[in-house]
Amino acid sequence: MPTKARPSRSITSKTPARASESAGHKSRGGKSDSPTYADAPPYKSLLQNLDRVVPHALALVIDTMPGAGLRILQPPGVHSAFFRSYDAKFQLEDKLTWATVIGGKTLVDGGTDAPAFRSSTYFRDFMRANGLERVVTAPVADPVFAGYPGALHVYRTDGQGAFTNAQVAAVTALARRLGDTAANVRSRRGRDLGQPPRWLHRPPVRQFAFDSRMNSLLWPDSLGTLDERLVGFMREEAARRIKIENDAGDAETQTVGLPDSAGELWRFRCVKYASYPALSNGPVVFFCMQPNFLDWEVVRASDFDADPEMVQLASALPYMRQHFARHPRLDAISKSVGISAFHFHRRFTRLMGITPKYFLLECQIYESRRYLAEGNIDLPQLSRECGFAHQSHFTSRFKQIIGMTPTRWRRYVRQADLAASK
Repeated sequence: MPTKARPSRSITSKTPARASESAGHKSRGGKSDSPTYADAPPYKSLLQNLDRVVPHALALVIDTMPGAGLRILQPPGVHSAFFRSYDAKFQLEDKLTWATVIGGKTLVDGGTDAPAFRSSTYFRDFMRANGLERVVTAPVADPVFAGYPGALHVYRTDGQGAFTNAQVAAVTALARRLGDTAANVRSRRGRDLGQPPRWLHRPPVRQFAFDSRMNSLLWPDSLGTLDERLVGFMREEAARRIKIENDAGDAETQTVGLPDSAGELWRFRCVKYASYPALSNGPVVFFCMQPNFLDWEVVRASDFDADPEMVQLASALPYMRQHFARHPRLDAISKSVGISAFHFHRRFTRLMGITPKYFLLECQIYESRRYLAEGNIDLPQLSRECGFAHQSHFTSRFKQIIGMTPTRWRRYVRQADLAASK
């Protein structure tokens, strides 16, 4: 956290160490999920060091998330009122973050159109209301999940004056270092997992958005990395959701599976916003590709330090990964982090972009695909190993999620591997 010239006590406050992190949850294989020197990103120290080069009032890391939208991730100690106002309203108005991550460039005071920025709701009702007058935003590559970039925001009060070119360059360099650090930490966390299997879908961008005219609102070339049939189904689904009346303005949310040319389903978190001013004047439909098992395996509660609720919810992930084959009940999962089952399910689904039940199923399906791709294990044994009641239950659930029977999928993967080796 910066230590100089804070705009007001309403923005930042110190919070005690969280019990959920100090408890030392165990992940799969018996490894502790509590932060260690090598395991936790040094965001706090990096942001503190920034103040020596670029005096400022506040620095934040804001990330695009699989649940659709933006979230303040770092540093710890952001005041709850400031955080809640951003999450509830101003992330919808945050053109700064989207312009920064889509353009991949550092912006000073909103970029080239300064008058429009200074008349915006974000500047008037969020920044200036908290004593903040100037801001530099720089892209941060994938702070938590691959394919979900973020931005570093560095704010100043009016009395601190404009940023110099050298200071803007320093912010840009720090943002690049934050992204590199996050990637290195994920690599260390996943060093025992091996190389990602070829059958996992890992496009460089994993989120997409459409307006009412079916224009792609995010990265211009991102749809070109996907199968054409899949993109067609995305547009059809977006058009269908745009037609659904949503007078309350609340997000209509659902996990959907859309097929590619091979018939394999890609799982997306599909969210319709009746209004999302940060990207469009009208309704916006997001398609957020669901993180796979390996993505979740390297997530830690310390990645979400600015958000006590996310810290608490993420602390349940190791328990769920470790016990998925035993089908833990929701009350047992929620008890592991000390909150009610109802609240855990509702907030986990909203913030993580996936229901607890589906997360457990994702663990099962990943393990079953690994068995299918790597060996000739028979289906009854595979079903037992992955926690399914019996083979027919496994087959029906696998086809529901993947779009193919286990036998057909194994044949498809082996044919693809053979073609790739030639």
